[in-house]
Amino acid sequence: AYILTIGKTHYKTSDKGKSWQEFTTPIPPAKNVKVLSFHAHREDYLLFRGTKCTSWIECTDVTYYTTDGFGSSPKLLLENTDNCIWAHNSKKFDEAPEQSIFCIRYDVYGSGSMRKLSDYRLVESEDFFKDEESIKIIDFNSGGDVRGVIGLGESQEYLAAAVKDINSFDMKLYVSVDGQKWARAFFPLKKGPKENAYTILESPSNHLIVDLLSSESHNTGTLYLSNSNGTYFVDRLEHTNRNDKGVVDFKISQSVGGILLANIVSNYEEVDKGSAIAKKLQSKISFDDGVTWKFIKPPNKNFGGSNFPCMDRGSWEQEECSLHLHSVTSGRNNGHVFSSNEAPGVLMGVGNVGPYLLPYDQCDTFLSYDGGLTWKVVRLGAHMYGIGHYGTILVIVDNEQPTDDILYSYDRGETWNRKSLGVRIVAKLLTTDPTSKNFLLLGSAVPNHDTPGDGSSNYRHFIFKLDFSKLFDRDCNRDDFDDWVAKRSESGSDCFMGKKTTYHRRKVEARCFVVSSQQPSPDIENCACTEKDFECDFNYILDEDKEKCIPLLPERIPEGECKDKDTYEGSSGYRKIPENECDPEKPNSVRLDEPKTKKCSEGHSGPPLYGEVLHRTANFDVLNYLYFPESTVGF
Repeated sequence: AYILTIGKTHYKTSDKGKSWQEFTTPIPPAKNVKVLSFHAHREDYLLFRGTKCTSWIECTDVTYYTTDGFGSSPKLLLENTDNCIWAHNSKKFDEAPEQSIFCIRYDVYGSGSMRKLSDYRLVESEDFFKDEESIKIIDFNSGGDVRGVIGLGESQEYLAAAVKDINSFDMKLYVSVDGQKWARAFFPLKKGPKENAYTILESPSNHLIVDLLSSESHNTGTLYLSNSNGTYFVDRLEHTNRNDKGVVDFKISQSVGGILLANIVSNYEEVDKGSAIAKKLQSKISFDDGVTWKFIKPPNKNFGGSNFPCMDRGSWEQEECSLHLHSVTSGRNNGHVFSSNEAPGVLMGVGNVGPYLLPYDQCDTFLSYDGGLTWKVVRLGAHMYGIGHYGTILVIVDNEQPTDDILYSYDRGETWNRKSLGVRIVAKLLTTDPTSKNFLLLGSAVPNHDTPGDGSSNYRHFIFKLDFSKLFDRDCNRDDFDDWVAKRSESGSDCFMGKKTTYHRRKVEARCFVVSSQQPSPDIENCACTEKDFECDFNYILDEDKEKCIPLLPERIPEGECKDKDTYEGSSGYRKIPENECDPEKPNSVRLDEPKTKKCSEGHSGPPLYGEVLHRTANFDVLNYLYFPESTVGF
């Protein structure tokens, strides 16, 4: 773990915080950007982004690298950088060279010169940019000099780069799944929106999730989900809430695949026109990886057993009385919001039940133990929350007002125990490791105005270690676990990505610690294939009106076909989603990916290269024409 300061001296721990080592960097960290980039396979390989200023108005970002975890002084990687990342930012990029680094570099033409869009290019090096001649300029398989690269990001299996055309200022997104080959992403835009800005969101391993800015006010976006190679997108949720920094109210469940939560702007028209006093946010949840979305079902009763006032006004499914939760744009949540990756089905949040989301200090604290299907109010008022030790220990602390205690539960929120801190604080941060019995709480002291002094207490801060290792006197055995199936609805199929997953969680009444070696692994049962287990094949896109995959370009006829017959076996337009585990041999299985017999006249003979210009012949009446005698072009 690393602690970065605003200066040149920083701190590192290699033993989970027991000891800290000091290290220095040549320049201070860059502000409001990602400073460190980590290598997926080499923990001591890091990139450091700092800011160097030659005057109070002229500053540039510079990137340094270390291969020994800052054991020695970091070395200069590249000056005039906007962003640098390892090709091995994810363990999925095994084919990329180990030292491969991508950077957005901009040209500098002298002191005080203004940067232009055409100055920015994406470059790659495999030797830490030591040899200028070995630097590869990424042309995104276009064969030309691509300039205007303004963004570079990564998510699981994907690298993505945003390029703004230097003439038309139109945006394009390019995606790579291996760090070597790039393809342009295709967004089927509806009338009005243009590709103005992208936010690459945390995504599962089988597709890429992008929020595309879709309003002139920069307040709302549209959520798009890609196919498995990240090139063809389908819009799945409109009017998503985003702030002026491009941060989007969107999170995925860390423990159970396919569960997504997002906030939308219900009064988006008034917001775009500037007539709205404030945004009216509503929360939605998806149990099928973003294909369908619904409002969140509220608890049956409020805290204490009373009804929610809105229950008399309409159904939660019609947005009148559903649960709404604060997400990442509120600035009150840190780390993983809503979930923890070793606590299957456990979700927590701060929100309210009603037609839209209320301000944070008017909200309460909610808990779900079935992946968001059902919820309950665990405490009135907004609280920071932590999910620890495989979801068996929950901690909450008041962060609406100063407090001198914390609350914890070890029975899935049925009962809560109070523990005094011994000092009154304003809570700033509550965090834990998903498997740990310990939590860390950061707080600022509340000044005691009744006690004379020099005022130094105003600036005191505390870090508390909340140690629950003595909570129980034994470890769990096999009989202490019960089964939980990750359901996708309260009634209906439990299958997702072609399989039914049964998790084994500690029983609510068990009083024991979970030992990783004793915790049973989830049981996997393959399901029959359904339409949801398939996606559009390469060169096909989803026609939402016809609800089927249609060809984007003429299909390439396989080599050797159509020589002595008029038909060939071609793609059905579908393929099974990579990593999907449905069993096509099960009864009632659907087989959308079986080849289809097609006429040779419908295909495209000869292998088209990426970026090849294809043509069509169109017959139309000519009303007028212009002829240029010195040119081969006519209009």
